[in-house]
Amino acid sequence: MTLTGPVSDLFSVAYLGSFDPTNLCGNYLADSGDSTASSPTPRSYSFNVASNATFIVIVNEVNTGDGGPYALDVTGGDCRPRLNIAQAPAGKVVVDWTTASAGYLLESTNIVSALSPWPPVTNVPVVVNGRFHVTNNVTGTNLFYHLHKP
Repeated sequence: MTLTGPVSDLFSVAYLGSFDPTNLCGNYLADSGDSTASSPTPRSYSFNVASNATFIVIVNEVNTGDGGPYALDVTGGDCRPRLNIAQAPAGKVVVDWTTASAGYLLESTNIVSALSPWPPVTNVPVVVNGRFHVTNNVTGTNLFYHLHKP
């Protein structure tokens, strides 16, 4: 979260699930630590929530009349899937990830560097128990895998 209020004195707080103005500590996740009137501005903070969780972000005036135009930037929220790799018989590996992460492509390379390409793995994933599974040959080579969302 990043709160910018160039002519305002504002404060931002995040809550998990719901906000109760009579209990400011209930469901508290995080806050910006200081108002936009403090230097440096903008004010940023972060927090973690579980997949599909609801969070509420409140922006308040510090003192009545201190409000004005502001921008609240919310970033993140892209649930990055966890890639599992397991050895399989005969020089193969099984790579799997959750089907809740549809749209990700499996890519591999044998050299990891800033300039190395990550070509797509051409094997079509098969769904097994709510997970995408790809079986890939690895005989005679080291391979590195990652998921990429185009």
